[in-house]
Amino acid sequence: MANFNITKNINQISSQLQKSNTEESLQLANQQSQHFELETSNRFTQLSDDKNSDTDAVTERDTSSRKALLIGNSHVKRIRTGNFIQNCLVHKYIEHSCEGMMDKIEELDTDYECILLHVFTNNIRDDTVEECVQKTEELIDALRRHCQFAKIIISLPFLTIQDKALNNKIEECNILLQYKFLKHVYVTISNNSRLSSGNVPIKKFYGVDGLHLSNQGVSVFVAGIKFHMKNILQVTETLKMRQQASKPERGPKQNRHERSFSNQTHSSSQKANDQSPMSPFFMYPWGPGYNYNQMMYPPQMNDFHRKCNFFGLKDDIFICYIYNPPENSSYTKSLREDIFDLIEKDISKYSDTGKILLAGDLNARTGTQVLDFINNDESLDNIPVFDKISPDLNLPVRYSMDEVLSTRGKSLNEICIQSGLRILNGRTPGDFTGQLTCYSPNGSSVFDYFIASENLMENILFFNCAQTFGGAFRSLPNFRNVKNRL
Repeated sequence: MANFNITKNINQISSQLQKSNTEESLQLANQQSQHFELETSNRFTQLSDDKNSDTDAVTERDTSSRKALLIGNSHVKRIRTGNFIQNCLVHKYIEHSCEGMMDKIEELDTDYECILLHVFTNNIRDDTVEECVQKTEELIDALRRHCQFAKIIISLPFLTIQDKALNNKIEECNILLQYKFLKHVYVTISNNSRLSSGNVPIKKFYGVDGLHLSNQGVSVFVAGIKFHMKNILQVTETLKMRQQASKPERGPKQNRHERSFSNQTHSSSQKANDQSPMSPFFMYPWGPGYNYNQMMYPPQMNDFHRKCNFFGLKDDIFICYIYNPPENSSYTKSLREDIFDLIEKDISKYSDTGKILLAGDLNARTGTQVLDFINNDESLDNIPVFDKISPDLNLPVRYSMDEVLSTRGKSLNEICIQSGLRILNGRTPGDFTGQLTCYSPNGSSVFDYFIASENLMENILFFNCAQTFGGAFRSLPNFRNVKNRL
């Protein structure tokens, strides 16, 4: 009987100890969770752990508390927000105009870290382009006052299939919006360029009404949103999450004028990252001006020479696609003559009989707001020695999101000044910001350019650096389309 009582007492003491340990663990877990719910001045970084905290304490910010908001019209309405981005709560608010959203801002939560705006279509129809841009700016300012930690993504309106008048206003509005928010650190532009080729909407991405998106178009639209949101929220999806992503549909066979490089040159990186299809690099059947192997091969004239009647212009066009290896590469060091010197010689040779277009990866960083022409060159007209020299046109200052000016970049700017060529990046409708063209583990940069003869620029109405949404460290197929007046 005594043994039975002893055993009973031991069991009671053991159960009480287990209960006490459980309560203590729960209290510790609550303390750790509260540690991450404190407000901080920088919502994208964690608070440093206390010096007396355990070494095993969690050191990463609890990403499950991140919140994002999608504000938009019927296009946004079709987006499913469940599991939209891993470890992020995404809400959706449907509104069709900036004015309507201004009246409802107080209904929103105040702790969103990222807000997407796609509410412009009705404003573009009813207002002038300038009024639309002004209302957008006022709405962004109001959202920033309400959600002071939020960064804004402006999703530019897309073109329609049939309404040409509306398309013209949309294009003007897109250009002004990009220019307006060029220097805003809390605003990102999602240009939805993959829904169109230049200024021509791709029909398979639109429904029968030519206005709303098809299922495939919504997928492309969503891919762009996710790309920018992940960058802002600093979210990295796990491998399991990527494997659950749907594979891209196989599109129709492309003809020789639209050979996509994505399946050939980026197949390995595409498997390792997002499975969304990449924007094509439209490569027309004009061979490269140079073939950089162990020897320099002279270009074949028929491969890159287009007669003037092909474009309906007055002069012939000589086109050269270039890859210039890195300056410190063993291949570059083995060359007898610098590649830029060879390019400059051919520019001098062919510019006498036509206009020049250069495109490709030049591995040169030309900086921002650095002139590639002589400013106020017309003032030299009064000096007799310059009578036979045509003054440079006063073009818009060229901007770039890559502010670094490398040695090669200086050389490229000098070549442009001496030869009368001008860089399209950062000063042409469609890319007033000088979008980044290269993403690598060492950082982002602008290495890839499209360069044209100065007197050809009036014929170029649109220029765009295509974007890919696969991951932070993928090289981009940079130049999607350049259209002339025809």
